[in-house]
Amino acid sequence: MKSMLGNDSNSAQNGLIVDLRTMQRASGGLDTIVRQFLRHLADLRHRHGPALKVVGYSSSALPRVPDSVSVLFDHIQSRPHFDFSGGTLVVFQSVPMLSALARTSHGRRLKIALVVDPRCMMPPVAKHTTQPDYLLAPDAPGNASGADLASIYFGAQIIRMGHATPWLPPVSTKPSFIEAICLDQWQRNDEPYIVLAPELDDRAVFALAIARDEVLRTTGAKVRLLALRPSHLPPRLPVNAMAMARSALQFADVIEVPALSEAAAASLLRHAAAVMVDPTIPFADYDVADIAAMGGRPFVLDSTMFHVEPTALRAADNSLVALMRQIAQHQPIEAASTPPVVLGDTIPLGQDTPLAGDGTAVRRRIAIVSPYPMPGDYGIPIYTRDTCEAWKANADIDLVTRKPIMNSDRRSLHAVISPEDSIDPFTYDEIVHVLNNHPDSIPALQSLKRFGGAVILHDAQILDLLHHVLGRKGLITYFSTVMGRPISIHEFENWLVKKKDLPSSFLDYIMDSTTTLIVHSKLAQQMLQDQYGARCVYVPVAIQHEIPASALTETARMAAKQRCGINPDRIALGTFGIVHPIKGDMHYPFILRDLLDRGLDIDFYYVGQVDEDRRAEIVSVATQAQVTEHIHFASDISEEKYMDYIAAMDIGVQTRNITGGQVSGALLDCMAGCLPTVASAGLVNSIDAPASLVRTIDDVSSPLLIMHEIADFIPHARTIARPNPIWQSFVEDRSFAKYVMRLEDALFS
Repeated sequence: MKSMLGNDSNSAQNGLIVDLRTMQRASGGLDTIVRQFLRHLADLRHRHGPALKVVGYSSSALPRVPDSVSVLFDHIQSRPHFDFSGGTLVVFQSVPMLSALARTSHGRRLKIALVVDPRCMMPPVAKHTTQPDYLLAPDAPGNASGADLASIYFGAQIIRMGHATPWLPPVSTKPSFIEAICLDQWQRNDEPYIVLAPELDDRAVFALAIARDEVLRTTGAKVRLLALRPSHLPPRLPVNAMAMARSALQFADVIEVPALSEAAAASLLRHAAAVMVDPTIPFADYDVADIAAMGGRPFVLDSTMFHVEPTALRAADNSLVALMRQIAQHQPIEAASTPPVVLGDTIPLGQDTPLAGDGTAVRRRIAIVSPYPMPGDYGIPIYTRDTCEAWKANADIDLVTRKPIMNSDRRSLHAVISPEDSIDPFTYDEIVHVLNNHPDSIPALQSLKRFGGAVILHDAQILDLLHHVLGRKGLITYFSTVMGRPISIHEFENWLVKKKDLPSSFLDYIMDSTTTLIVHSKLAQQMLQDQYGARCVYVPVAIQHEIPASALTETARMAAKQRCGINPDRIALGTFGIVHPIKGDMHYPFILRDLLDRGLDIDFYYVGQVDEDRRAEIVSVATQAQVTEHIHFASDISEEKYMDYIAAMDIGVQTRNITGGQVSGALLDCMAGCLPTVASAGLVNSIDAPASLVRTIDDVSSPLLIMHEIADFIPHARTIARPNPIWQSFVEDRSFAKYVMRLEDALFS
């Protein structure tokens, strides 16, 4: 019979993964339920030894994991790709991207163990598409209500956590500077103090205050009362220890202590004359075992001590008065005995659980952080709009975007949220961040660093975007960090201009926060997997501008030529998309000159956005080449007119003088219009363009070579039927309906 921890030959590939982000966010001490789990984990490690492999998952965007936590793990990683064939993922309350975190790099599904707070009467999370298999609950009185309710809600098995091992922070961890100042005020040697546990009944605190005042009245000796603030409340650490708020608990001279780090709490409890606890209260922030382990003196308050009349509390023989007198005289008290050991259940480890579900359709809720189009926009915003429109059929899409949304577009969306608004990542099955090099991607980058999630990467690198975010100095520092050596200004300037010279994709900035990286190029997928070992999924890019077959007949094309003002007696050669130096836009006037000199009656069209300065430079070059009457620009045009130009062209040309898997939406537009096109090899491979529709050239080709390929391709291009069956098959495979199906497979399969 196999052990639950896996003693077979594959045991090294099974383990326990713990999401540590809850602990990283705990600026003022760990919640009691988290601490009880850590004690349970420490006990499991002691009982099972090396047979139990434990890995922590942390976020690089949050404070580092405390040393007192990290010692319990074999290692802690910031990338959510676990090298296990099976295992169990432990999460606290609700976590973002639960479905994504539950996948392993072996394509298996981890079991999910949700740590529940039995004090909570409501289910701990909204029902996710990926349900927890186990519920971890403390084994203590009164835990039936919340844990059992969650068990019924999720249909999951309850695993009881024991408390065999006290949770101890290491001695090396120090309180913060502000905490040290406060501790110095609270631990004055001339006055002993008592720490009141956060969960103490008001009547108990009231009784202790009366007993303290009675001792002060009769003996003149002072005992200070310090009430710990419950860890689940927000910390309120005073900026100045002298400005501490008193009477916070409605009792005179009872000092309210804010939530503290583990080290500061240990110091406070260790130096206290006594720590008052009530063992009948389940899930106390600090129980008898914790206090004793920290070197403190736990004292159990019996309800009979304070369930009496105030006059009886002031009696000289009252047990609390006697205790307070003993403390005031600096006499040690007898500490409460540590409760018996309670061994918890072993957490089962999933064994090679397949990801395939039962085939039940699930409607997911997804947040997409992306720019969205306004009138006149193009590129990525339009692509995101079309993605949302296709995805709405089987998912609720919340769009996080800075620009206002037109009412006509809201029908595709479940909600529209501004990046400045606070979003709850716990409510989504995945947060998808759309990134390219445009500054409009900055909110998506910021959201990724804050929440983590999936990335749809539309560019092979994001150096221009990082330049906007980090600035010149910051980007140089980042380059130096990635390369492990100082980067010169000359190298920096060269890389920004000549992306083909980049020694790396420099995506380290986002990889720690990325659950699934989606790219639209097989070459990019291979490069990034080789470089980062990341979960990088290739999803073929969808056709953004769908052109019906009826628009590609000879009659329809002639009508499109007329609408675009294209001379039907000349060969129409065009390049599509943003006019940019990286596309070799300055070469085309000279290429056109050579084609005209070969006797071809041809016009050239730049169809896409071009700024005025760049247009003036191209016109200047065209003037030198004496081809100005054959050069035309179609900028700031509608989508309908853009598609008219694709249909009207006789041949296309799309080049780019860099390699690296850069996807060309413009080449995809050419394929959508069944337009025979001469294109760079990297662009052809990036979209798997049909071989019958393209003439492939080297990525870095001279204008002379491009001219020869165009001239040689023109006779063949005229024989290609538009439309044709190969084109039909390609456009059906590249529809947005197929695209979102592939996205869901990448994110959730």
